[in-house]
Amino acid sequence: MARNEMNKKGQRMDRLMARIIFGLNVVLLGANLMASILSHSYSVVSAFIDNAMDLTTSLIVQTSVWAINNTNMLNYPRGRERLEIVSVIVCSTIMGVANIMMIVQSAQAIISNQVNPEATIPTISILLGGITIRIILLAICYSKSSQGCKLMGLDLRNDILTSVVALTCAVIGDRYWPLADPIGAIVVCSFIAISWMANVFSTIPLMIGRRAEQEAISRILRIAIQHDDKIKHIDHMMVYHLGNVP
Repeated sequence: MARNEMNKKGQRMDRLMARIIFGLNVVLLGANLMASILSHSYSVVSAFIDNAMDLTTSLIVQTSVWAINNTNMLNYPRGRERLEIVSVIVCSTIMGVANIMMIVQSAQAIISNQVNPEATIPTISILLGGITIRIILLAICYSKSSQGCKLMGLDLRNDILTSVVALTCAVIGDRYWPLADPIGAIVVCSFIAISWMANVFSTIPLMIGRRAEQEAISRILRIAIQHDDKIKHIDHMMVYHLGNVP
């Protein structure tokens, strides 16, 4: 009973934090758009794209989870659990393409030498405000023991790192070396694109039936053998991933 209560409390905390972070991302989307317009900074635009893609992926994942939980079992006898992993691939592809396009634009700005960032006080204040709020939420997530909070904390940590890099490069580009701004955008977008594309490459094998881990194979083999005393031996067994579970 105590463990069930703890699990329910953890789930409530996960839902609360997810809603808070989603609301924060909506607010920061508008704030980062304003900062991008004011600063003409490629680094700040890269932070805006990251924010916009976070919201897009969040909506896609939530929609897929809703669809899975509301599956008509007559039409989908095995359920629609694969939607979750498909949504991950779709989100990763969107993130990768968006950031690659930003990398190309930043490289073109460097080649044509058309860089004129303006890291004004309003721009700096907007970015610092977003970073500060994310740090507070990160501390709250890391103080909780639930897996959901830890995952959200990891996402917040990446957002903080990209925002810090964007802000630093925008300021350096404005006051010292203009090319630091598009270079910062390339660094931020490369980090995001590589992270999400790596996620795609690790997810695809689960979709196409990769062999399960040895621990899973041993567990299923033991269950099969111990299922009935009449079972003396097993000639052949295949255990593979089908979606996100073996």
